[in-house]
Amino acid sequence: MAFTLVPGNALGCSVNSHRSRWDGSICEQAASWNCGAEGHFREDYCERKDPRCFHMHAFSQQDPYLVIPQSGVGWILESNPTAMAEQLLLLWGSTFSEPHGVREGTSRNFHVFGAYRVQSIERIVAGPHIHYHVHPYPDGWAEFHELRIQRPYYQTAGGAYVKQVERRAVDRVFQEAWAAAELKWKDPAQIERKKRLQRFHDYLDEWFRVANGHAQKLRPKPVAAPKGLKMSAATTPNRPFRSFTKLLESKVVEGGEPPPPPTRVTVKAEAASTVSARHTTDHNGQLVETSMRQAIVERYGEDALTAILVGSLTKPLLVFRGEPGVGKSTLALNLLHDPKRERTIVVPVSSTWRGREDLLGYVNPIDNSFAATNFTRFLYSAQTAWDKDDRRNRLVVFEEFNLSQPEYWLSDVLVRCQYPADNRQERTIELGGNRVSGMKDVDSAGVFLAPSIRFVATINSDLTTRPLSPRVLDRIAVVELSMEPSRALDEAGVELEETQVSAIADLSFLIKPKGATFSLRSAISLRQCLDHLEHLEITRWDALDLVLLQEVLTKVRLLSGDPGDHQLLRELGKWADAHGVKLRRCAGAIATWKEMLEEGQDVTQA
Repeated sequence: MAFTLVPGNALGCSVNSHRSRWDGSICEQAASWNCGAEGHFREDYCERKDPRCFHMHAFSQQDPYLVIPQSGVGWILESNPTAMAEQLLLLWGSTFSEPHGVREGTSRNFHVFGAYRVQSIERIVAGPHIHYHVHPYPDGWAEFHELRIQRPYYQTAGGAYVKQVERRAVDRVFQEAWAAAELKWKDPAQIERKKRLQRFHDYLDEWFRVANGHAQKLRPKPVAAPKGLKMSAATTPNRPFRSFTKLLESKVVEGGEPPPPPTRVTVKAEAASTVSARHTTDHNGQLVETSMRQAIVERYGEDALTAILVGSLTKPLLVFRGEPGVGKSTLALNLLHDPKRERTIVVPVSSTWRGREDLLGYVNPIDNSFAATNFTRFLYSAQTAWDKDDRRNRLVVFEEFNLSQPEYWLSDVLVRCQYPADNRQERTIELGGNRVSGMKDVDSAGVFLAPSIRFVATINSDLTTRPLSPRVLDRIAVVELSMEPSRALDEAGVELEETQVSAIADLSFLIKPKGATFSLRSAISLRQCLDHLEHLEITRWDALDLVLLQEVLTKVRLLSGDPGDHQLLRELGKWADAHGVKLRRCAGAIATWKEMLEEGQDVTQA
């Protein structure tokens, strides 16, 4: 895994809800106190005063530290023990209260318990176990769990446990915490805690500047690897902020380079063995042409590029999965440098497809000719190029791949593309008929599945699609794609106030589990509205309000009998309280949802 912390962001992780406020002591009556740890752990260790709790010293007055097992942070620190140094780390967890701790049987609230400015990380080996002790600076930690500051939205940092949080969200956490402390912390016993929080609040800009500088040093500049370099994924070291350009370089001819001069080559199906090894080794390389890789990293991150590179090596079909509007189709069409679309074809899949004829075509019973689809014509074109020694990749993009069961209509392709590149006979798809209608000088008996053809598909996961079967999943590589709202706004060229970006990010974070996010498509819609404010006679806030209502909230589905949906609605209510003055339409919709759920009605079409 790659540690993909964006310089300027903070880190975050969850800790258990400690009864003794993480002061170094073991929770009293631990067996009946639900801290979030497994019940048998509390009974076997905490109840018996065995200090094995990883989090009990998190906010000790003398020497605070957080214990993280190797499984949680080893993927970051094994290759670079200083990768988290100087970074700001938020600690959050489930809201708890006396007398039982975290409530069972209901959806949980999550609040920020405190924060570290990481000074050092100590590697501890205890027999077969490896732990890491994360130490904050003596003046760089604060604990404020009872202020009930809502956990901010976060995104992956590239692996398990540790997350990353955007700067604007961290700023808001400390603004809210300090404002709450000014109101609530009046007791002399709270003076020291208040001072720690104030210092964190006051020095936040400076500490972020230092953290950003450290992260930038660990992030190497992208340098193109020498042509022909290949590196096994198994032997590639796991380096934080590793450069994507050193991974799995391809020998495939670049899209901008002309193919070699055409030569007349006649290859019969039965003479497959005459295809030289030189013609096939290049196509064990990568699908993504080097010139396109930086754009993928900038939009989706290094992990997405790595997943695409590995998937294109290991499987004949690469599938992009993500929320609507995340840019799956755009990415697929930009894997090759093919601006004129001479080597690319888009195949829209229909929900009515039930057989090979929907993809390939059919034999006309009147004249016994084969009526080929554009897809089949593309295969013939690739075959001709291959026989003329043009080894550049060709790309087939299946749009909405799972609207129909792929094994019904793609079986021929799935089977044939598994055979070696030099086995021409087995890689030939039989068609039928005495000729191919509208095409001259092609063999109607079948079309050769050229090794230069690569297959990519896009899928959504919603009620209109069908799940992929194990048979199909065994033959494909699935790459998950996501895009944070801030990135979508940047891609669309939209500049907003910090409060507007925060409103979008908070809402998107809350409803993401429902499959409703602020996508690149939403950002483009917002840009179009902002470009016509004068004509529409609305404000920038009105434009944002309408786009969020029409394109984001409409995707939400809530069930009156689901406690989790009631909890989500409470969180949405807090969001509406914070932003409803400016986003009145969204706030009104959320208020209507509340009334519907209270009356036992489902929100099925928001």
